[in-house]
Amino acid sequence: MKAFYLRGKAHMEVWNEAEARQDFSRVLDLDPRMKKAVKKELAVLNMRMEEKNQEDRETYKGMF
Repeated sequence: MKAFYLRGKAHMEVWNEAEARQDFSRVLDLDPRMKKAVKKELAVLNMRMEEKNQEDRETYKGMF
């Protein structure tokens, strides 16, 4: 369970959204008591992905 949690955090840091979500989901399957921590990490993931998408929009705005 701990390995999936840490791997999920690692995926989150390198923008692998799908893999991070999958690992966090696996953590919940193995230990439902981790719901609060996983929910917090998913909220951070959502926020970071939105920020990255906004930055990408600004970067590529004039290219196409």
